[in-house]
Amino acid sequence: MNLNTRDHYCKNHICQNFDEIIDIIKEIKPKYYKTAIKASKEKQNYYFNLFIMKKYDFYNYCKFMYDILFEFDKRHNFSSDEDILNYSSKYFNNREEYYYQSRVESFLSERISNIFFKQYFKKIKHCGVKYYS
Repeated sequence: MNLNTRDHYCKNHICQNFDEIIDIIKEIKPKYYKTAIKASKEKQNYYFNLFIMKKYDFYNYCKFMYDILFEFDKRHNFSSDEDILNYSSKYFNNREEYYYQSRVESFLSERISNIFFKQYFKKIKHCGVKYYS
């Protein structure tokens, strides 16, 4: 089965977090909202948060990314690693799994990067990854 971005995230992580990121984008980065919806339905993505770009573009990328992630943190009252572990343990009973899932912001940042790249750069050279699950 070939899943789209949202479905793949929901299969492997906490689905409401993905939806919340889309809502945050709608609220604080409305120019990116249509791209966010479109990106959530696509099956090809950029992973690992690895890229080469000009310093000015990187600054804009960081501003976009961290505005969204800081808002996510604020809504969940994450002020320490322990807060994030406690949050993920509510959803995942297996101790090993909830440690892995405590990387929630890393997983979300990969999806946020997709949105930024798709809108900010008109043409980009990439090595996209498709989901095969």
